[in-house]
Amino acid sequence: IDYEIKNKLKKEVNIQDDNIVISYLGSIGGWYLTDEMMRFCKVLSDKISSSKFLFITPYQHESIFEIADKLGINKDKIIVKHAARNEVPLLLSLSNFSIFFIKSCYSKQSSSPTKHGEIMAMDIPVITNAGVGDVGEIVKKYNSGCVIRDFSEATYERVVDEGFFEKTFSPGEIRKGAIEYYSLEKAINSYKEIYDSILRH
Repeated sequence: IDYEIKNKLKKEVNIQDDNIVISYLGSIGGWYLTDEMMRFCKVLSDKISSSKFLFITPYQHESIFEIADKLGINKDKIIVKHAARNEVPLLLSLSNFSIFFIKSCYSKQSSSPTKHGEIMAMDIPVITNAGVGDVGEIVKKYNSGCVIRDFSEATYERVVDEGFFEKTFSPGEIRKGAIEYYSLEKAINSYKEIYDSILRH
């Protein structure tokens, strides 16, 4: 990341050095629980006034502001940006944490959200929910964020009150986990081993 360009972008979107920025990457709706994520943002906003929320998403920008308004989140705390693929790393680099809540159901037990690997590759800790593939196990193994068990306000408050947003994560460790778990080279080798095993029989 070019830090001169990054600092210029921070000024453009009105992010200050003391802001805690929570990002969301990708399309909203569908399997992604926008209302639940916004309710989490509301709790965080009420408890930590310096928090801001960055949505990097291609569509439905107005619906994000509508939900924020319904929940009483000041629109000055909401930043919504459309990004080309090559612009995503720079925008993600503005965030201290990233959030994604996904509907937990039978089909999602074997799901692997692409955004998780992308966020980890940027060395950014996540707030996510259990019940989606092995995301929870990965977060725990690499100490790369927080996994909630339900979408209650009490759970959201506990995450904030127990100091998650004051926690220091080791530089490079989350990215190391992304490389170990999500790298293309590892995926190719794993697939090759499977096909070699099948062909031997």
